[in-house]
Amino acid sequence: LAGEMKKGSLGLATGLEYEGAHFSSRNEVVELSKTAAQYHGRYISHMRSEDIGLADAIDEVVNIGLAAKIPVQISHFKIALKNDWGTAPAILANLEKMRQNQHVNITADCYPYEYWYSTLRVLFPKTDFTNMESALFAVEQTIDPSGSVVFPFAPNKAYEGKTLSAIAAIRNQSPAQTLIDLIEMVNEFESKNPGIDAEGILGKSMTDEDIIQLLSWANTNICSDGGDGGHPRGYGAFTRVLGYYVRERKIMGLENAIYKMTGLAAEHVGLANRGIIAPGYYADLVLLDPATVKDNATIQNPTALSEGIVQVWVNGK
Repeated sequence: LAGEMKKGSLGLATGLEYEGAHFSSRNEVVELSKTAAQYHGRYISHMRSEDIGLADAIDEVVNIGLAAKIPVQISHFKIALKNDWGTAPAILANLEKMRQNQHVNITADCYPYEYWYSTLRVLFPKTDFTNMESALFAVEQTIDPSGSVVFPFAPNKAYEGKTLSAIAAIRNQSPAQTLIDLIEMVNEFESKNPGIDAEGILGKSMTDEDIIQLLSWANTNICSDGGDGGHPRGYGAFTRVLGYYVRERKIMGLENAIYKMTGLAAEHVGLANRGIIAPGYYADLVLLDPATVKDNATIQNPTALSEGIVQVWVNGK
């Protein structure tokens, strides 16, 4: 990590909810963060849990910031457990208290959708993929199986683009049993076809009310967490904020939304000379029409281009 920081890396990022990093200890991450801090870097984390262990995961991020004396960021902030819906104001009030009283520089980023995109396995934080109790908890608390779409699904292409509930109906099973069986099919497929992205799920598990609160926090920048296809966020996140949340819902002013996408985002990541229109800064510019800007990307057509974007300049070109 020290070697990478010397080369110009921005800091340390972790994906603690995923299999590859889930069993890393907090002390291990603290020690790495101390190394990043020596080079004025940052720590950004897909937290250890966004559902059943959300409170502990937030506590972990805060304590890493305190122990390593490093700016810390919650990556794509969400409240994904049904029982915790509606708690965004309390969570944000607590983070503000941490910022004021303990002087920890904690920030967040957030994307404007009620569903995430990840692997089926992430629904089993204990990696107990055959445990019916865990499967039941997933479909009752972590996702809405009737609104969660499986894509891709290499072991059986006929399942691609269908909700977990629809696949369960085809198989004459409960959604929980179907979830267990799909993961078993994936494991068998991957053992015979290494290196292929075999599965994914767009998991519906947030509420618009919580998203509005998280987007509106002064220390949240807007992100996409998206790539080329799969989840519509890759093509629609920023224009969805401008069209739906700014123009229609009026949750914040246009200037504030733009700042959260540009200057604040650059500051949170640690990018110098970007995000603001000023002499000496890189000329990354977007000409848009506030009256017509809107996203068109959907689950069915995730790469549909947005409307209302007239011109884009990157580094002045």
